[in-house]
Amino acid sequence: MPSHLAPSVDHLLAQARQAEASGQYRQAFDTLYAAIALAPDSARARAALGQFLVAHCPARRHADVDRVLSLALDQAWVRPSDLAPVVLAYLAAEPAVAQALSASPAGTSRQAPSARQLLTVAGCLDDQPVFCTVARVAILADADWQTLLARLRDLLLARRHEGKRDTPLRLTLAMALQNDLTEGIEPPSPDTLARAQALEAALLTRTQIGTAINAADIALVATAIPLGSSPLGGLLQSSHAPREWPGLGPLIERMQAAAREAVLRERLIADTGRAPGEHTAARADPATKPGYTRQPLSNDPVRDHYDAHPYPRWVREPLGMPAHLPAAVARRVAAWPSTGAQVLVAGCGTGQQIFVAHDRYPLAKIVAIDFSVNALAHAAHKCAEAGLGDITFRAMDLHHANRLGQTFRAIECVGVLPHLPDPEAGLAALAGVMTPDAVMYVAVYSARARAPFEALRRRIDAEGWRDDAEGRLAFRRTLIHEGGPSLPDVVARSPDFHAAGGLRDLLFHVRECALPMTEWVAMAQRQGLKLLAVDASAATDAMARSVVDQDPATLTPDQWDEVEQAYPAAFAGLYRLWLVKA
Repeated sequence: MPSHLAPSVDHLLAQARQAEASGQYRQAFDTLYAAIALAPDSARARAALGQFLVAHCPARRHADVDRVLSLALDQAWVRPSDLAPVVLAYLAAEPAVAQALSASPAGTSRQAPSARQLLTVAGCLDDQPVFCTVARVAILADADWQTLLARLRDLLLARRHEGKRDTPLRLTLAMALQNDLTEGIEPPSPDTLARAQALEAALLTRTQIGTAINAADIALVATAIPLGSSPLGGLLQSSHAPREWPGLGPLIERMQAAAREAVLRERLIADTGRAPGEHTAARADPATKPGYTRQPLSNDPVRDHYDAHPYPRWVREPLGMPAHLPAAVARRVAAWPSTGAQVLVAGCGTGQQIFVAHDRYPLAKIVAIDFSVNALAHAAHKCAEAGLGDITFRAMDLHHANRLGQTFRAIECVGVLPHLPDPEAGLAALAGVMTPDAVMYVAVYSARARAPFEALRRRIDAEGWRDDAEGRLAFRRTLIHEGGPSLPDVVARSPDFHAAGGLRDLLFHVRECALPMTEWVAMAQRQGLKLLAVDASAATDAMARSVVDQDPATLTPDQWDEVEQAYPAAFAGLYRLWLVKA
């Protein structure tokens, strides 16, 4: 076809939207696939195909779908945690996998899959690049899948203990990476742990006498024992590890990244002139030698919570993708000067929101603050890893934002205000550093959407479940075993429920405030702010239209309250509010 007749990416994306709207999903996929083939580096094409897969992932295996899913996960065309559930459903279409998943669902006493069935599943998953990728980059938020992986681990370690040397490398590597991501959410039985420890000891002995060790054996140990606490982890952090065990590349990178992050964290601590446990403010740019300024931080159990469990743990985050802003916000941002905007990410945690802010305001200077040095070190490391070396990091309490000595045209504060002793005081501190034309994006909890979580917290208190590693995992096992009303879908489907640190944040948090939207907006109004827009998902907008027959962008907080009365889970993904100075 002559070049002047070739379809453009814009034309293909428009065609795909039309096909999707008319329910022609195969045609939409093929058109989006063609757009990717035409422009592999197009952020718009990648985002469009990633979002399509989240909504309409095919039910049957196909080589093209395998390839695209692996790329979408590995390159984060969308947030991997959003794509992982449909990938698991896609993989479960394989008869052997479906049979194993249904043979003994998590929490039931039905007969477990046989060793032969599990070996068939092991071979199937080992041969599945999509599984190996999703297990590496996203928490598998499904109790049946986690139970299946635990059984595969038990079987493979038992076979290795018997002297069999047919351990599948790709599968065990994927399981090891998943075990690291979930922080051991399915702990091994005493027998399985003993076998893993015996294999670990044998491998260490071999290294001491200079005998080569098998990559699959290292990965198999890591399915049951955290390598961060094992001498084998030190081997993977060495400079020769990539040459010696090329098949363990992702696990080696995970271990070496943890070492780099630890160095950064210690530099944050040492260069501020404090010992671990003391709290000062710091400025750190991981791309250069950092300079630091000191500022005391207040003692707070929430800070201790996140120092102990930096949250969330993540591997990939979309970057360089088309940014969505509500129309009212986009108009305001468009009126800013083209360069020089200052953006504050308040309570940046482990750094995901920094990536979002970078895509929203690509020419802005970003300052990221958090009062957990451990979380901040993870954020700084992930930004450096992604090539974002111009972010300014400060370890400080957001209540002291005025001590930064500057004002900001945009402030992003996601999931932070509900965990403060006084959310309104935190909001006031942030309002105090806004320029007159600024926007503030806050994400806060809905009382109705959080009701299932609050009910479980009341049960935890009433039944005396301990807030330690053993107590939290025991409570999770109890909920899975009981199932039904004891484990609401919104909890069971949450990635946080399937990771040790996430579980603590989800159900054992030391402080959480959830309110109706009307109260959050009233709080903002008392601090001289007004609501500019509610950033709702397409699904929530559809709910709104079914309750209030008007454009969701025009709804008031009272009208959104009507929507929540009809659909209590409409804002399970937080209220996402855009505020401006009144």
